[in-house]
Amino acid sequence: MTREHLPDRRKSFIQKVKIEGQTFYLDVGEYQDGRPGEIFLRASKYGTFANGVLDTVARLISQMLQEGIPIPRIVGALQGQNFPPNGQVIGSPNCSETTSVPDWIATELSAVYLS
Repeated sequence: MTREHLPDRRKSFIQKVKIEGQTFYLDVGEYQDGRPGEIFLRASKYGTFANGVLDTVARLISQMLQEGIPIPRIVGALQGQNFPPNGQVIGSPNCSETTSVPDWIATELSAVYLS
């Protein structure tokens, strides 16, 4: 597979949510045709380890998107992961409950790009 790099200037959206009182930010950068091409994840009030893991997950998802892995496969890999923080999601129009942060990401990607 050939990696498709994003343009230097691109559109993106940022979704801020709270899960179990913790604030998370999902930033999705898009190709000019509106497809997602990269994501960034941040958590407020988390230490370097947790933010490092979130950054690693985001980099892997971004690489998958740029390598042409179909979004349904990415969503399928993330959906259903079950670990804290989980439960009620506050702030998302697409997700009211989640079993984990990866599950929330899958729900957002699915709602925005597969519906």
